[in-house]
Amino acid sequence: MTDSTGGEDTIRRLVVLVDASHPSRAALEEAAELAARSGAELLGLFVEEEAILRSAALPFTQEIGPTSGTLRPVDPARIERRLRAQAREIQNLLRRLSERHAITASLEVARGRVVAQALAYITPEDLILVGKTGYAPLRPARLGSTARHLIREASLRVMVLEQAGGKETPPTMVLFDHPEGGLRALATGLRIARRDSLALTVL
Repeated sequence: MTDSTGGEDTIRRLVVLVDASHPSRAALEEAAELAARSGAELLGLFVEEEAILRSAALPFTQEIGPTSGTLRPVDPARIERRLRAQAREIQNLLRRLSERHAITASLEVARGRVVAQALAYITPEDLILVGKTGYAPLRPARLGSTARHLIREASLRVMVLEQAGGKETPPTMVLFDHPEGGLRALATGLRIARRDSLALTVL
């Protein structure tokens, strides 16, 4: 988690970047628990990547069938339908989480670049949550590109979630990268570590 702004540890809204990946949905589950404890609102932000849609519209673009292994033309309409179906699934998950935790939860659907859209939605009172790996199942140890860009570019609080492997619980870490804003990030990290009775590592 990184923070480069000052002020008290007040979280008005938890903003979760969601997609079809399992880590992002796990981040949504974690955010719902945090929202229930902090009284913050929960916002799921689903960004339709313009680059993918533009590529799908090119006449020479092809994809490999997941079961057949054969090349086939990309159907832009099928990509659009897939995105709408994913948004509906996330909306249903948010509804279930809202009922289970008695929180206010909503979904925003935007189109563009993920990081640019995230930075357009967030405010200094928000905490951004993102899964560590995203679409990188073959390289789970690496930090995903979205998480890396948010940490570099956002002057706000960013929480990167990693799922535990086996019975081991991932550590809670705070990146103290600013003398004033670091205190705010540290306070948020302490709240999370105390909730789960975990040690806190400060970087």
